[in-house]
Amino acid sequence: DDVASSVDVTSVLSVDEVLRDRVERPKPLLINPSKDDGDVGVMKKLMKGRKTDWKRAKNAASCMLDPAYNCKAFYEDLQAAFPELRLYCLTVEGTNDDSLVTSGRTADDEYQRTVGALFAVFWLMRIDLDGKESFCFGLDEYWKPYSATNQEELLEACRGDEEAVTKRLEFFHNTDWKALQQLLIDAGLITRLPGDNRVVQNQDRLVAFLAMMAMHDIMKMNPLLPKVGKSVKEFQGYKVGELISDHDVALSYFLVHHADLLPSFQGLSKTQQDSIKFVHCKMDYNMGWLVQGEAPPGALFRTMRKVASSISQSDMAFYFTHWFVDLAGAEPCPISGCTKFTLKFPRRVLAQFLDSFAVVQQICEKTETEVVEDYLKDCWSRHNPELGPSPTASGAIARMRLQLMAQGETLEVMRQFALLSPDDQMTLSQEMACTGCHGQQFSCDDLRNTPLYGKGPAILVYYGPALMQKTGRKEPRGALQILAEVYRRTRELWPLTEDAVNNTVTIRIDALKELDAHTVLRPDPGQTWLVCKTSGKDAMVKSIGFNEYKDVDWHSNVVLHFGSGESKKSSPLKRGGKLSGIGSGIGNIVPRVKRFSLLAGGMH
Repeated sequence: DDVASSVDVTSVLSVDEVLRDRVERPKPLLINPSKDDGDVGVMKKLMKGRKTDWKRAKNAASCMLDPAYNCKAFYEDLQAAFPELRLYCLTVEGTNDDSLVTSGRTADDEYQRTVGALFAVFWLMRIDLDGKESFCFGLDEYWKPYSATNQEELLEACRGDEEAVTKRLEFFHNTDWKALQQLLIDAGLITRLPGDNRVVQNQDRLVAFLAMMAMHDIMKMNPLLPKVGKSVKEFQGYKVGELISDHDVALSYFLVHHADLLPSFQGLSKTQQDSIKFVHCKMDYNMGWLVQGEAPPGALFRTMRKVASSISQSDMAFYFTHWFVDLAGAEPCPISGCTKFTLKFPRRVLAQFLDSFAVVQQICEKTETEVVEDYLKDCWSRHNPELGPSPTASGAIARMRLQLMAQGETLEVMRQFALLSPDDQMTLSQEMACTGCHGQQFSCDDLRNTPLYGKGPAILVYYGPALMQKTGRKEPRGALQILAEVYRRTRELWPLTEDAVNNTVTIRIDALKELDAHTVLRPDPGQTWLVCKTSGKDAMVKSIGFNEYKDVDWHSNVVLHFGSGESKKSSPLKRGGKLSGIGSGIGNIVPRVKRFSLLAGGMH
């Protein structure tokens, strides 16, 4: 879902400067979670009596191409129209609000990013008006876009940063805006008038799209995550009573089984509901997973391949538009424009994203693994500087995926990969070539004569690209060591079997992706990193303190070992639920805790 940011804006801007780039967040919504909330958590209580203001929603859609209608009026209409936006503003008395968010960001970040995606829709719709300027340069204190021809204004918008001005201008002048406008046309959001260059908006389709974007990330708020109800039995791999920790799947659960709790969805026509369900429930496809080399083929394309023959061009473009604006608003500073694209995306990377739209069309004719392998080889061949012929044999897929995950400094990442310990290199080479598809292997790296051949499940390291782009930018070998150890310990929780060859499990590393390698490899004294199994198909990395050891279920948790020699050893924690070799005395326990928390060796 998220593409990692390579720049931490809060590290170079003051609090006031950051707030200047954000919209005012609605008042907090107080919640009191209870064990009696049932499978839908607190959603039933929160949404009781809340209604969508369809008049304001339709006004937002119908006025988008009106030159007199500005972004401030659009934002006010959105706030009044869609009650789901308030769900980003949860607060629990006595709790840090940011602990309620599953993505590793703050709750306000997620709200600002949602608003940024909605603003991106507004600006793309107004490409022939002032949309290009707003998209590239942002808005001033009066909610007016900065002018591309006023250098003084642009320097003010960029706080005197001439390099930022140059990047924004390059994006403004070099982007194929007609292609982006055509994407909106293909999605049915606008129509070009016959014999005329003008476009008109399609109100019903636009209202549905805005409603979808308003609610698309609400399940990143942890208290909202549902559990599979007894009447449902099973949902996309989650069983009765299991918490649906994947925010996209969680939203799909509500769309299918509790639509009444999402008034901005329930009030749409069936045609528009079906389009939203297609994006969230039927596609089960994450564009970022492909372009960033994040996921194995099975997780990427299995569902899409099943429904490919029934996908309409309009719904496919609807999905791609959803993806594009979501990424455009990925930085939590909507007033500054779409800085994810203008400042942080190399143009070649953006081109990869746009080019990948065509890749998806091949899924009707090729297997999931063939589509991914063709894409990996194509990206390798087009890399600048040249990387030589695409690799073959053991490690080929790992190297090509890492090239996409890192999104820069590829030569150094490849050099550090070659310098890894044999154990780390083998782990990455084998695990990253596991397809998660029965009877499918990569032709250039087929895993023959390895334990993974014909077995599964495959492992998807969620936020692996973020780790490689942030931690890996400064310490690529450290990031690779962390990635290898995450794969290795996740495999302990899901041993290889032939029955699981068609499956993929997801390990979320939200807790690691923002940290430098030294902090991960040498945690604070008394702290330990764990891989925690949260369901039959999900796990997460978390940190625990010494005082929490007694409460850990060692059937579903395993320690991450880092440092010299440690990664090669099996976990000292027995699956029987006890610490192996540790007696009842505290003197026997403390040395083990030191072993886990003051990890020897660190970075090499």
